[in-house]
Amino acid sequence: MKNVVVTGLNGTLAPVLKNVLERNGLNVVGWDRNLVDVHNKDHATAFITEQSIDAVFHLAMGDAKWAENLAKITKEHSMPMVFTSTAMVFDQEQNGPYCIEQNRNAKDDYGQGKIACEDMIMQYNPDAAILRIGWQIDLAAKGNNMIYALNQQQKEQGFITASETWIPATSFMQDTCSVLLQIVQNQRTGVYHFDSNAIAGLSFAGLVKRLTDKYALNWNIRTDNNYVHDQRLLESRLEIPCITKYL
Repeated sequence: MKNVVVTGLNGTLAPVLKNVLERNGLNVVGWDRNLVDVHNKDHATAFITEQSIDAVFHLAMGDAKWAENLAKITKEHSMPMVFTSTAMVFDQEQNGPYCIEQNRNAKDDYGQGKIACEDMIMQYNPDAAILRIGWQIDLAAKGNNMIYALNQQQKEQGFITASETWIPATSFMQDTCSVLLQIVQNQRTGVYHFDSNAIAGLSFAGLVKRLTDKYALNWNIRTDNNYVHDQRLLESRLEIPCITKYL
């Protein structure tokens, strides 16, 4: 494996994955939607062929048609593919912790969109892998990153509200990216859960306090019990470092 496509390089997790892949000697090719139509399978196939792509990491926000095309192309070319899904395919109405085969009952557009992508991938390439993940943690990354989001909340309102009764699915980005690489290298197939909080079961308030201590953050934390949800992802079938290894 030499050349790989990573979608979503303008997002949060994909740039971290790019660094991990390059440190492991891989050449990372981004997907410019302005140049390659995600809904045109022939164009997408030509792009992947011209770039001599060996594997696809699909991390971008995109609709089910894009996922369908990537699934078909990777199946036709016997090429590894991994897609990042989310713990949010499970709505809080059905409380966790969640097993892999549990009913996906998302009600919001984001969760339903991920379900649609999962379905297309499994329909058109059952040899692909789907990794459901929680809220990601990184000290430097912007965007949908727990530390960045909490820093913004602190700046905007002068305090952070953290529930004692929400147990989030979460992992550090470096760990998530490392397992994405392992999935492709080992040609794993099917659905996986990756949640470093699955065993420890730290509440969101507990996580925020530990992050504050670890990184000496100037956060004013206010705890409450307004959000009640066990979001943990179980049955990973993967080796997962526990969140308390770091916090």
